[in-house]
Amino acid sequence: MQYQTYGQYKSANTLKKLIVCTKSGSISFISDAYGGAASDRFITEDCGVVSKFKRNMVALVDRGFSVQDIFLAYHVTVAIPPFTKGKTHFTKVQVEQAKTISRARIHVERAIGRLKEFKLLSHELPLNMLDLADYIWIIAGAITNLQPSPVIE
Repeated sequence: MQYQTYGQYKSANTLKKLIVCTKSGSISFISDAYGGAASDRFITEDCGVVSKFKRNMVALVDRGFSVQDIFLAYHVTVAIPPFTKGKTHFTKVQVEQAKTISRARIHVERAIGRLKEFKLLSHELPLNMLDLADYIWIIAGAITNLQPSPVIE
């Protein structure tokens, strides 16, 4: 069990979840927990999140989240912030694209930040509570959605 939860990114035993937010910042999907060794791609394929999207929708994902082909099969566009790697400057189009994505991304970051305010989610979960992890996250997500949305200017 321990080898399944060990994640290289944090160099610790972790659980991973895929969280989807609406463009207004409400949490609309929380996947089951996966061990820290599970790849983002595997989680995206396995949890069935892609089927929640309708044709011609846009999915905003982080850099390095290589899932475009999975969404393409459902006619869903994947928006990824532009990379600066190997470039000194963005083109004007890339700057506008980055601004648009950043304005949407702030809602996701704030929703995840509100989730992390729950001490139970931001601290180590005792092993005897591991089977409750998915329920804890669902309840925390529901409570987060009931909170007033932060005002964004």
